[in-house]
Amino acid sequence: MEPPIDRNLAGKLGASAATALAESATLRGVRYRYAGWFVNGRSTANVAAVYEVGLRPARKLILKHDVADSAQLHLAEFARHHAAWADAPDFAERHLTAPDGEPIRVGDGSWITFQEVVGGSFVDYRVLSALLAGVPQAKVAGVDPRLVSACDRGSFADVCTAVVRGLLADWAGKPTLHEVPVAEVLRRHLLHRLTPGQALHAEAARWPERWLTLPDEPRPLPNPFALIHDPALTARLAPVQLVVGRAHGDLHPENILVRTKFDPGDYHLIDLSRYEPDAPLTRDPVQLVLTILDRTMDERSDQQRELLLDLLIGGTADARDMLPKWLPEFVDRVRDVQLDWIRPYGLIDEWRQQTLLSLSACALMFLGRPTTAPAHREWYLRLAARAAAAYLDSVGDTSLAPEPGTAATTVTHRATDAGAHVDTDPVSLLCANLPAIREAASRRGLHGDVDALVMRARLDGDIAADYTTLIRRLFADDEDVRHGLTGFGGGTPVVGEVFICPLERRPCGREARRPPSGGAPRCPVEGKTMTQTLR
Repeated sequence: MEPPIDRNLAGKLGASAATALAESATLRGVRYRYAGWFVNGRSTANVAAVYEVGLRPARKLILKHDVADSAQLHLAEFARHHAAWADAPDFAERHLTAPDGEPIRVGDGSWITFQEVVGGSFVDYRVLSALLAGVPQAKVAGVDPRLVSACDRGSFADVCTAVVRGLLADWAGKPTLHEVPVAEVLRRHLLHRLTPGQALHAEAARWPERWLTLPDEPRPLPNPFALIHDPALTARLAPVQLVVGRAHGDLHPENILVRTKFDPGDYHLIDLSRYEPDAPLTRDPVQLVLTILDRTMDERSDQQRELLLDLLIGGTADARDMLPKWLPEFVDRVRDVQLDWIRPYGLIDEWRQQTLLSLSACALMFLGRPTTAPAHREWYLRLAARAAAAYLDSVGDTSLAPEPGTAATTVTHRATDAGAHVDTDPVSLLCANLPAIREAASRRGLHGDVDALVMRARLDGDIAADYTTLIRRLFADDEDVRHGLTGFGGGTPVVGEVFICPLERRPCGREARRPPSGGAPRCPVEGKTMTQTLR
C-alpha cells in the first residue's frame, strides 16, 4: 500500500512535519507525492509542489511549511490570506492565490498549509522579475534564463501600471483618512524592523544625530531615524492625514506572477503574510518601484543614481535622457496611475506628501537589508534623508531647520569611491554585525554557535555556509536579515584616519571610522582595537 506521503517529500519536510502531514492525510483519505521544491530567499517558509491523490480527483498544490507565533496566530500568513479573501472576494478571485483546506499543526510551532497553483500551471505564469530581465538595458541577476523572454519597455510599464491600478482601484477600497503623527507613519511602514535585535534597529543606532551631512548633498538633511525616535523633533509638525486601505504589504517582483503570454491585466499576487486592511496606500507602489530599481542598481553609474534621486523625489530629472529609456517611463507611469486614482477624491497634495514619507521609510528598509549591495547603502540613506527633507518642505515647516553649529553625523566614507573595499566577505559581515548577532543569539540560546563561528573566523576557516545558516536560525522571522546583516558604517573620523581589520592570517578588508564618541573602533571577532592607519 502506498504510504500517505512519499519518501522524497518526507525527507524534505523533516521528521516532525512529515509525521503531522502523514497523519492528516490518513484521516482525510489522501496521499501526497513530491512534485518539486522551490528555493525562495525572500520567504521564511519551505515551499514545495505536491500531488494530492486519493478519494478526491488528483491535483497539484503548493505546500508551505512555516513557523507561526502561537500567541499571535491571527497574524500568521494563513489568517491574513483568508482575511484578504474575505475583505475583497471579487479581487481575490481574479488576482490572489487561493488557499486550500485547513492548516495542519506540526507541534513544534510550525504549520503546514496548502494553496492552489496559479492558473493551474508553473509555465503559463512567471514572476515579474523575469519580465524585467527581458527588457533591453535592464540587466537583472539571479533570474532563471528559461523564464526570460524579450519584453519592450512599454509592455513592462503596462504590466506594472495595471498591477498598481488594480491595487488601488479594485482592492484598496474607498480611501480612508487616519490622522497620525509623522513618526507613526514611518513606524507603520517599518513595523518590527525597528525592534531590538533587528538589523534596522542596529543601523539606527549608528545615526544618533538629528541632522546628517552626506556626500554630494549641499545642506544638512534631517535624519529619518530621528523623525521616528525623537518626539521633540517632530512635536510641532501637524499630524498626517494618512490615506489607508487594503494593501499587500510586501510588493516586490517575486510576489507578482504575470501571464507568460503577455496580458497586463492577468496577474496574481502571492505571499499575503503582510496583508493589512488599513495600511498606508502609498507603501505598495513605492516598494514596487524601489525593488525594481534595486534589481538593476548595479548597472547604474554614479551620475545615473543622482538622476534617480531627482526622479523619485521631485518627479523630474534635468538629464533623464542619460537614464535607460525604460526606467523613467516606468517610474512616471506608475506615479501617474496613482495620481489618476486619487484625483477624484481631491487628495493629490496629501498623496504626494505621503509618498515622500513612504519613500523615506522604504529607503530605510533597503538600508537595513543584507540583500542590498554595500555600495548602494549610502544611496538609500541619501534617498531616505532627501525624502524626509522634501516632506518637511512640502508642509511648509521651518521649525526644524538646523541652527548654525548644530551637531550632525558626517558621512565621509564613500563605498562607491574608486578602490574602496566592498564588505561582502563573510568574515567582514560577521565582524560588522557581531553585536547584533550576539544580541539575537542570547534570546535563542545559541551563544555556543556564535562563539564557534567566531573561533573559525580567527583560524582562517571558511565560514560562508555556517554564517548563512546561523543568520537563518537567528532571524528566520524577518525577510530583511535572512541572509545576513548590514555592514554599512559611518561616524566622524579624524582627517586622514581609518581603522582596518587587525586579523593577521586573513584580514577581512573591513574599514571603520572613529565614531562621534571619539573611541577607536574595536574588532568584534578579535576582541581588540582595530589597526589605525592614515590615508
